[in-house]
Amino acid sequence: MKEKLIFLFFLFFVLNNLMAQEQEPFLTPAEIRYRDSIAAINIDARTLKESQQAYNTGLSYFDKNQYADAIKSFQSAVKLRPDFTIALYNLGIAQFAAKQYKDAYKSFSLIIDKESNIKAMFKRAEVSLAMNDLDKAFDDYTEILFKQPDNYKSYYEMGGIRFRQNNYSDALQMFNKAILLNDDYAQAYNDRGSTRLMLDDMKGAISDYEKAIALNPKLAYIYNNLGSAKKKNSDLNGAIEAYTKGISTDPNYFIAYNNRGTIHLEKGEYIEAINDFTNCININAKYEIAYNNRGIAYQKLKQYEKSVKDFDAAIQINPKYATAFLNRGNTKELLFDENGACNDWSSAEKLGQKLASKFHQSECE
Repeated sequence: MKEKLIFLFFLFFVLNNLMAQEQEPFLTPAEIRYRDSIAAINIDARTLKESQQAYNTGLSYFDKNQYADAIKSFQSAVKLRPDFTIALYNLGIAQFAAKQYKDAYKSFSLIIDKESNIKAMFKRAEVSLAMNDLDKAFDDYTEILFKQPDNYKSYYEMGGIRFRQNNYSDALQMFNKAILLNDDYAQAYNDRGSTRLMLDDMKGAISDYEKAIALNPKLAYIYNNLGSAKKKNSDLNGAIEAYTKGISTDPNYFIAYNNRGTIHLEKGEYIEAINDFTNCININAKYEIAYNNRGIAYQKLKQYEKSVKDFDAAIQINPKYATAFLNRGNTKELLFDENGACNDWSSAEKLGQKLASKFHQSECE
């Protein structure tokens, strides 16, 4: 019986080996490596396909402004292929669009740490600007210039940073360099004009704005800036002309309506001023400055009730609008509402309005 069991075990072992050999014949080491490499290629191909599909899905979501879903898809693509740079870049773009600035900064940094990627540096600098980290943004633009000394956009952005930091002399130098590298850069002329305006170089500012308009006459905000420079240079008619051209370029440019209205107000043309302020409000009903300015125009016409209503609207939009409290207080005084006037002057005084403080002290105490 024992011998029979041994024979049966031996027979099972032989048959089992024969079956195994039929399933996988004997392979040399070279053949095994070849087989494994083919399997790896198949896995890589499948991973490549899946990551590309996730990437394409992310692009589709992004085009629909569905940023949360786009972020998930781009993350899946990057997880499958950590070297998928364009997916990582678009992940940063989607995070930036979703205002996930810290995450966007990390995504662009991952690219920059791996390779010298100018586009990623620009985007990381843009993220830093959004987070109001001006120094980090400036550092990125400086690094870009180290790699690309003729990159005029970096000089332009650095000029913008220095302008925001109220360092107008350095800003002027940066804009000069940007224009030297690209003398067809309308935005650089515009921003250099604004810098010169802050440095009280009226002639230079007006010249730059006019050059910017000549390069790109479709930018309404440059006409607005030109109008502001001419107003500061006491050329009120020239300012009205510039604002009018800005409105013609973009009929929805509410700020130009408001600014043109202030010129009419200054010239005593109150009906024209009211029309401009009303047009501004019709375009942007949340622009409290236009309500305040129209309230002043109504006050000049002795239409005090309308004036108070406009100041009410301005304060409702911006409860910390000290000038509107001051003006409403002045108008209430004209309506013989002494308590109302004193309350408004007090509110304006608390918000830092010095003229209101004088009125309150002289009329209410």
